[in-house]
Amino acid sequence: MVPVAVSWGRSMSMLVVEPDNAIRRSLCEWLRVEAPGWSISEATSKEEAIVMAEAHSPRMILVDIADPETDALMTIREIKDAAPESALVALVMCDEEDYLCDLASAGASASLLIWDIQTDLPATVEKLFSTERS
Repeated sequence: MVPVAVSWGRSMSMLVVEPDNAIRRSLCEWLRVEAPGWSISEATSKEEAIVMAEAHSPRMILVDIADPETDALMTIREIKDAAPESALVALVMCDEEDYLCDLASAGASASLLIWDIQTDLPATVEKLFSTERS
């Protein structure tokens, strides 16, 4: 595992949306170790994520939209509508500028290549929440 370069100590909540059980469990296990101050919840589908987001308003939602059967833009819009105050980070397999702009227009606060999550998520969290430190 790559060491995390950001302080995760503040108490925050994150919803991880990942349909693959093994990937979701591994990601959540890594997050619970590296970000012990965070409350990590799990959803297996867009529909479950919407229900959980509406009920709990997590501070951050990490959603895998890399599944080719997923309508990425619709998924982002619907989850963002359910939790408009949450920072939504899309895990993607493509970093083409037009695609990332479309995701941002749909409501994504940030996008990360799925295979770079352990190296890029800490900096993304830092960027998204740096104004909350004061």
